Amino acid sequence: MPEITITVTDEVAARLAVLAAPAGTVADVLALLADHAQQGVYRFGSWEHRWVCQVFGDEWLERMEPDDRPEMLSADGRIIFQRPRRLWASGEPAERQRRQPDREQRRAAKGT
Repeated sequence: MPEITITVTDEVAARLAVLAAPAGTVADVLALLADHAQQGVYRFGSWEHRWVCQVFGDEWLERMEPDDRPEMLSADGRIIFQRPRRLWASGEPAERQRRQPDREQRRAAKGT
């Protein structure tokens, strides 16, 4: 698991410590916030998703795709999670790679 170090001011640490009381630490608060943020990225129906969009906007959604792996589907087979788009070697999202030949074929058919 990667270890990430951040620096906050004493004032920010004191404010976050209020959330940690009585037994937690500021690091615990930040870890919980990070967990909720990552849930907001992949659980698009959750309150965390709305929160992440409020904080970061929604442009990042373009870098996501439905997670259709069988183990990630709901009990009734619905797609309920998202994942970062898979990239091909070129760095292009897989979906864009698949569409590209179709666009070229349409151009060739039109003679342009």
